Amino acid sequence: MFLLVFLITIDSLPPLPDLAQIVFPEPPLWIRKQEHRVTLTGVAGDFWGGSSDVDIENFHFDAQYARTVDWDSLESSSAAVSYALPLPHLLLHPQFTAHCANRDYEYTRFSPQLGLSSTLPWSILIGNVRGDFWLIDGVSFQEGIFNAEMIFDKVNFLPHVDFTLLATEEQYRPALAAKIHVRHFHLALGSPLNDDFFSPELTVQYREPELKIETALRSGVVYQPLSAYYDSTTPVRYSTPVPDESLAIGAHVTATLDLYDHVLSFSSAYENWDSHLVPTDNFMLRHMNNVQKVRVSTMVRNTVTAEPFELQNRFHGCYTWTDSLVPLLQKYTIADTLACTVQPFQLYNEFQYVGERTGVTGKKLGTIVLVNARLGIQCACTTFFVSVSNLTNETREMYDGYYLAGRQYAGGIELQFVF
Repeated sequence: MFLLVFLITIDSLPPLPDLAQIVFPEPPLWIRKQEHRVTLTGVAGDFWGGSSDVDIENFHFDAQYARTVDWDSLESSSAAVSYALPLPHLLLHPQFTAHCANRDYEYTRFSPQLGLSSTLPWSILIGNVRGDFWLIDGVSFQEGIFNAEMIFDKVNFLPHVDFTLLATEEQYRPALAAKIHVRHFHLALGSPLNDDFFSPELTVQYREPELKIETALRSGVVYQPLSAYYDSTTPVRYSTPVPDESLAIGAHVTATLDLYDHVLSFSSAYENWDSHLVPTDNFMLRHMNNVQKVRVSTMVRNTVTAEPFELQNRFHGCYTWTDSLVPLLQKYTIADTLACTVQPFQLYNEFQYVGERTGVTGKKLGTIVLVNARLGIQCACTTFFVSVSNLTNETREMYDGYYLAGRQYAGGIELQFVF
């Protein structure tokens, strides 16, 4: 009996090890390291240019230069550099972009920008500030855009406060919005702050991983920076600052089904403008009063992959109705891009249908079908390709007094390094 008690009270087994003092070998991370990528492209022929794209860790740089003759000669260049700097509880994202386009008028823009995200004990802060420095035919113009969003992530329904300020040389345009989230529903209500009357904008979203539905109502003064209107692919000319617009009522509904490789989107919008900017004589933007618009559009995007075959397609179609004669507004617009790869061959095709429209002088401009194609063959990190612009050899009038140049050919080379 005493022997049994002794064996129970005196454990002859060695003591268990202290797991806190043991250093286990670190397992390999399952997250794949981000690829570093450098791409260089050059093309020469009836049109010519080049581009570079660099992605290394948190650093990104891209630049393009092109000299083309489509419906008019265009020389354009652009560059952008950015870096993501992660710090404790803070992410800084400085960027700098530059753009220059020379057609009938020369537009140059330099845009320094700083974005930040920070986690605070009681909220999340997201901010962005950007300056646009324009030089339009020797005349300088500056705009600044500031946005700050405070998300109270410790509170039910995740309330947001969103403040935006658009500053020009002549005036300041602040706006404030409030947002809440209730399960899959997201609601936002905002308005400019310095107008003589309330200009509300209400947005309601329903979001799931595969489905997004959004509806919005808007009324009142609409003002945007010059960068929101600027488009170097048209002959429209811009004055500074861009005049405000006045919207009596506007509504839109968008539904998107996203199945990753297959996306279907449908959108419809109604706008009743008291004062709307449209291109007029000499392609300058001017106000047109009492304009109603109805727009219905759809987008389909598909990706099919079966090694060594890959097919990517994106289709967009749009119908627009208006009760006024708006210059350069197309009733029907269709655009489609197709990228097909069967190693080592690559085919890229762009299709665009330009519907009937009225020119700025009141003349009718006919329909145009444009097709651009590129065929390449890849050898290791090098791709040789030939490009054909305006494959359909259209020479009709694209804009008042501007005619398409016809079919053009070019060849090029692309180098891509992944490490």
